[in-house]
This record gives sequence, C-alpha cells and structure tokens, in this order.
Amino acid sequence: MPVKRGGWRIRKHTPEKTGVLDAPSHLHSIFDISGYKEPALTRSFGAVLRKDKTLLRKFLSSALEKPFSISKNLFERTTFYFEKSSTEGRTDIEIVNEKIHVIVESKIGTNEVKFKQANKYAKKLNKSSSKTKCFIFLTEIGNLKVDSQLTRNYPNIKFSNLSWETTLKLLTERKHITVDLVKEYGNYLLGGMKMKIHDIDLWAVVVRGKEEENFNRHNFYKHNKKHLPIFIGKREWDKNLKKVVVRELRPVLKIHDRDSEKGKKNGNNYVYDLGARLILKEPIIKKFSQQSAISVDFKTI
Repeated sequence: MPVKRGGWRIRKHTPEKTGVLDAPSHLHSIFDISGYKEPALTRSFGAVLRKDKTLLRKFLSSALEKPFSISKNLFERTTFYFEKSSTEGRTDIEIVNEKIHVIVESKIGTNEVKFKQANKYAKKLNKSSSKTKCFIFLTEIGNLKVDSQLTRNYPNIKFSNLSWETTLKLLTERKHITVDLVKEYGNYLLGGMKMKIHDIDLWAVVVRGKEEENFNRHNFYKHNKKHLPIFIGKREWDKNLKKVVVRELRPVLKIHDRDSEKGKKNGNNYVYDLGARLILKEPIIKKFSQQSAISVDFKTI
C-alpha cells in the first residue's frame, strides 16, 4: 500500500542491501536502479532535467516565478553537476551557464534545509558570474517559508521552495521525453575509457609522524571527517621543484565508521583501508588543501 507522507505519496519497496545503493529487488523502470534515498531521487530528477530543455525551462520558470527562456545552444552549453564538492560543502545539483546559476538542495520526509547549510551554499552562489542566481529548496513539507535572513543577506539571489510533487506535475505536463537508451548506454559503457577522477574521489592528504607508519606499513589512513574517495594521495615536498606534489596513489578498499571496532581503536576516527601503491609516471602538482578535490586523467596513472 502507498504510504502518504506530507501530502506526497511514496510507494513502499522492499530494498536489497547492496552496500552501495538502497536498491529494490524488482525493477519497474530505469529509475529503480538508483534506489529511493534522498541522493538517488535527486540525481534521477537531475538526469531528466539534463535531457529535456522544455522541462528545465518550466522548472526554472516555476522557481523564478516568471517566464524563463533557454535556447537550444544555451541548453547544450549548460553544465549539470551532481553532489559537487567545494570548500563550502557538497551541493545536490548545480546547473550552470552564463545566463543562470542554480543550486538545488533537496530533502525528503519532514527534513528541511537548515539556515547554516543554506547560508554556506548561498555564499558560494553569490560569487557566481552568471547573470541570474537561483537557490531552490526541493522538499516534501519542509521549508514552507524561506528564511528572511537569507533574502536580506543575498538580495541578488532568488530563493524558492518547490515540492517533489511539483516535479511530478512538471513531468506529467511533458508527457513524453525522448531519450535514446541505446546511445545513452553505449556512452555510459564506453565512458570508462575517458573517465576522470573528480570531486573528492582523489583525496590529497598530509601524513606525519606515526601516521606515516600506519600509511606505509599498516596500510590505513585515519581522519576525523568522512569522505568517499576512490584514491588517497600522499602529499610530499619536492626539494627540486620546491612545490608540494603527489607521487603515489593508494586505492581505498574500505571505510570504517568512527564507531566501528577499528574506528574506536584509532581514536574514534574514520579509518580508510588502503590497497597497493600506484606510482605515477609524473607527479601531480597542484595547490593542495587538506580536503583537496583534484581531477586527473586515468592515463596519467
């Protein structure tokens, strides 16, 4: 039976625990693959927006509360980011072109976008060079009213609260969105050949003292914050270049939560189990911070 939550009907599914996704044991559509948790719902809606210019126009018009036009050329130049990391945090969806920059922060159930989180992302959005800036709270029943302090602090940003029910209404109005699944799957399957490590997937860290022994001999790294990297790179000072570089990468095999046995044993930190060293042909030279998010082609490794 459907479960009614906040005026928005959500169908109950029995999930299969895969370790990666909260995936259903039965598939009715391509969207079921992603699961039903907040990031999955957000990414699925964002993927549909990315495929339909008219839907994007209607979505933005609804958020801006006025007609918004977008040409085919501008749509093709529009960049869509999902869970993009920065010093301000990780945004759910960002839609960017020279005309508009949108941040979408989504919540499900009774959750709402708290002021502290919204203020951080608004600060980031305020720096954008796009002509129009829009911050959308995509919720079920939370954020019925946007905090007035946000509108005072950022008068150049349009703040808007939309419901998940609105997204379904917009999609229903479209009726048909044509997507070539054969082409999409082909691009997805072959994408690994051109794949890039991005966002926080490659985490460049400082390793000192006893931590160096853990890193080099016991093959783990601990930290008080949780990230989801594919690789951890050790930062080193190069005397000749007089720069900080990363010369080797360690694949992350498993992440232990701070309340796990290994986490408690290591000072209630998150513990990252590391695989064998991958020595780079050329060092990665960048301006690193402790939470460095860097991009590198696989052919570099």
